[in-house]
Amino acid sequence: MPLRYSEQMPVEALRDLIGIVRVLFAVLSAERGDPLALQELVEIGQLLRGALDDACHTPAGSLGHRVGWDRAQEAVRRLSLVVVDSLPLRPLALKAGERVIEGGKPAPDTLSLAEREARRQHRLKRN
Repeated sequence: MPLRYSEQMPVEALRDLIGIVRVLFAVLSAERGDPLALQELVEIGQLLRGALDDACHTPAGSLGHRVGWDRAQEAVRRLSLVVVDSLPLRPLALKAGERVIEGGKPAPDTLSLAEREARRQHRLKRN
């Protein structure tokens, strides 16, 4: 996908993706999913938040805005590797609705910083 560095990033779409990543994380956490997949979702969320920050605080076409576009593109690429066609959407929709009804409480961070770093290093070695 060719990037349009001179154009404003779509802020609402970035927020939507952040929401999707948060719901995926909540569902996988509740199911005691793969810790590496959970860490990957955390990192994707961080990329998206950085892109959103760049979109909101730097002018279109600037170096900071270009960095934001690159972050967003990398996050989308990595998210596409986490989400597979066989992932049922019903649990995601139910979890999203549950979080709205319960007041949007964020999922707790269950891994220590050392555990996250060890898993990140393991994942880097694997790739």
